[in-house]
Amino acid sequence: MSTYVINLKNDFQDSLALAYEYKNPIIVFHNYIPENVRKYIFNELRCFENILDSGTVTESDLLLGYIARDIANIRRLAGDERMKSVYQILNNSFFDNENKIEGFIESAWSAHVNFSPFRKGLKKAKQLNIEIAETAEKLAFLLTDIGQTGVRCPYEFFEVDKLLDNTNIDNILWQTLKPDILGLIYPWEKAPSLPELLITLSKTAKSFNPSESGFGHNPIDAAISSNKSNPKTEYLRAFSALLDDYGIELTPDIMKAIAITATVIIDSPDIDVSYGDVSKAIAYWKIIG
Repeated sequence: MSTYVINLKNDFQDSLALAYEYKNPIIVFHNYIPENVRKYIFNELRCFENILDSGTVTESDLLLGYIARDIANIRRLAGDERMKSVYQILNNSFFDNENKIEGFIESAWSAHVNFSPFRKGLKKAKQLNIEIAETAEKLAFLLTDIGQTGVRCPYEFFEVDKLLDNTNIDNILWQTLKPDILGLIYPWEKAPSLPELLITLSKTAKSFNPSESGFGHNPIDAAISSNKSNPKTEYLRAFSALLDDYGIELTPDIMKAIAITATVIIDSPDIDVSYGDVSKAIAYWKIIG
């Protein structure tokens, strides 16, 4: 075994240490944990020490809960007895590539986040996108209809250059370039009208499928890819997506390691992750990914 020392320097940090299973400032690593993984875990814990020592986190700070969870999680990755079989699998699978072992451990830790805010944000984005599509189309039709009434309407209802010219923003560059850009009369005469642009906006919104990344493939997208919230499934999908980024193939042995690690990280008496759970979560994610 090897030891790394983390210093806790005041009563506040000592109290946090007790609350977060961080009682012993000496981190003991078993011999089966590769050196680069030890350094990774040590460095992450050192970052938490620096945050706590900075005095920027108070006992009432929301961040405190996340720090508590993250410290406990990363310490379990280093010291939980169940992780021994995981490291054995990783050492056998990646005996010639310790970076992938570190990637597995980093993915395991990084995947454990509260996905509720992202799920709520995505739900809201989908609702707003529908409203944007409908509103843009409705406004385009209204502008077209009022233009056909024979009533003299403001140029800004139809001509984009006039709308730009009468829109004041506090931007020196735009104010400098605006006379040259809007002074090109012929191109603006041939440019699409505002109603036509709104129709394009509406079509774009209708074809847009909101996702957290904007491109449909990242750990958060993977985690919240189904409508129903399930912490175990969300974690497994995020974990798998992160492993994919590291080029780690999800072999049967790696899926077994995922199941054990997920149980360790989630750390709930009501949740035990099986190989079948991993297989099911990954299969669904690959279908929608």
